Amino acid sequence: MKSNFVVAKLPHDSQARDPIDWAIVAVILGGASLLLALEQKIEARQRHESAETEKKAIGGNKLRLKGIRSILQELEYSVSFINDIAKPVDSDKIDGINAKSITFASDIDEEEFNKCFDHITYSISRINRLLNELDDIGWPLSDDDVENFVTTPIREIKESTVQPLDINMDFRERMNQLGGLIGKYKSLVEGLEGVLSAID
Repeated sequence: MKSNFVVAKLPHDSQARDPIDWAIVAVILGGASLLLALEQKIEARQRHESAETEKKAIGGNKLRLKGIRSILQELEYSVSFINDIAKPVDSDKIDGINAKSITFASDIDEEEFNKCFDHITYSISRINRLLNELDDIGWPLSDDDVENFVTTPIREIKESTVQPLDINMDFRERMNQLGGLIGKYKSLVEGLEGVLSAID
């Protein structure tokens, strides 16, 4: 879906959008938080009497985690790309909330931003689908595994979500913080992949 933000003409005849970096924050934080569903999946984990059934479930979960990790890499690139092509407006020339708008050097860059934003929302829906497909049987984790590879990293991720919401944060820094947050989600998934590989 296209991001529905008004495009306004500025005195220097560039185009700017309403504070769209906040829209990016909402999409990234809201979408990436889908990974927190991993915690619920793992808490609901079940053992199966059949070793073959459990092994198959572990293999399926490893493939889905790999898919999620790949999508997170795409999101990392998307945030970096937006940071490259967008720039904050000259706040000395703009009043009020529009002082937090971003501009683009050309219509082509703006269109590339639209495509990138669409890709972000699509990527989040893909993550959600993979999460829903995770098998409750395929998590033969010990309590220590859950603490080290689920509970602790998720607690750290929750703490990290506060930083990009600082209203006074510079646009560039906000994008950098979001990129770092996505990196933490990727590390969470990599850790779980490693645990399942060790068991399998």
